[in-house]
Amino acid sequence: MHLPVWIRFYRIVIGALALYGVYDKRQDQLWSTHFYDFFTNQLGIVAGVILILGGTVLTRRQPPLWWDYVRGSGVMAALLTGVVFATLLNGLYNPFTDTSHFWADTLFHQALPLVMLLDLLIDPISQRVNGWALVIFPLYPFVYLVYSLWQGQATGWYPYRFMDPYTIGRYAPLDGWAGVAFVNSVLLVGFVLVSALVLAVNRLRAGAGPTIDPAPATAAEIR
Repeated sequence: MHLPVWIRFYRIVIGALALYGVYDKRQDQLWSTHFYDFFTNQLGIVAGVILILGGTVLTRRQPPLWWDYVRGSGVMAALLTGVVFATLLNGLYNPFTDTSHFWADTLFHQALPLVMLLDLLIDPISQRVNGWALVIFPLYPFVYLVYSLWQGQATGWYPYRFMDPYTIGRYAPLDGWAGVAFVNSVLLVGFVLVSALVLAVNRLRAGAGPTIDPAPATAAEIR
């Protein structure tokens, strides 16, 4: 019992496009020593691998439980990227008129968050995913945040302005590390709340029955 071909097809195509976007963007930024320190570029790799695996290897309608947690974590990371970009960084833009953005930026910041969310609605994760998801889903962004702050203290370079205690005043009512703690705490709390919302919607979708046509029953199942 495997997923329909059309689901596997769009996963492979978009996943491959995401990985190519990372490669192409890297070629355009060979001068950057911190290319892979940006969450957005990491997301392109993570989402690309998840989508391709979901379209090739892990295509059963009831995959291993660990894979459901991986998919959910990928969706949350993608949504976080889209929300942070829209609210704290460059905001929303029109890729057809704003030529200052690389094409992969549109893919990573706007298309992938939408695709990953729709993919979760089309093929919901299992109802076996429990409350631990609220800890597991934010784990990757939390580890990334801790590492980025440590790296910033060690080198003086921060991947994003809202992590930098010297520029945080643009985003928070507090300056310095107090402002960094405030902004990123709000982000993490919001991330947990969004995780809970997506998990609840997923349970409703999964409980409403399969979102794709079930496979024909075998003779043994009928007996």
